Amino acid sequence: MKNKSFNIIIALFFCIHIPAAEYSSIQKSDAPFLNMKKIATNDYSKKRMKYYHFGTLPLSENNKALLAKNNIRIINKNCVAIPELMYYNKIILEKTHIKLIP
Repeated sequence: MKNKSFNIIIALFFCIHIPAAEYSSIQKSDAPFLNMKKIATNDYSKKRMKYYHFGTLPLSENNKALLAKNNIRIINKNCVAIPELMYYNKIILEKTHIKLIP
């Protein structure tokens, strides 16, 4: 039973804690990422931005307030970390100069 609990904790850690640095090395010339950059830029210019939240834990109240203040809608994706959507988040956060607290 002790080993099973350990495995669950490890699985949750990897599900929740996905390092953003892992996605910064993605080739920005890949078609899905170029398309996502176009979508993010368009959403930013039309003020219909989104932030895709990954993980089973909710965003902190401070981060929620910061995103809401900037009219950014939060979309929960649970544990499905999609690199293209993480790239979308990165572009939106850079354009709005938002620094979320981990």
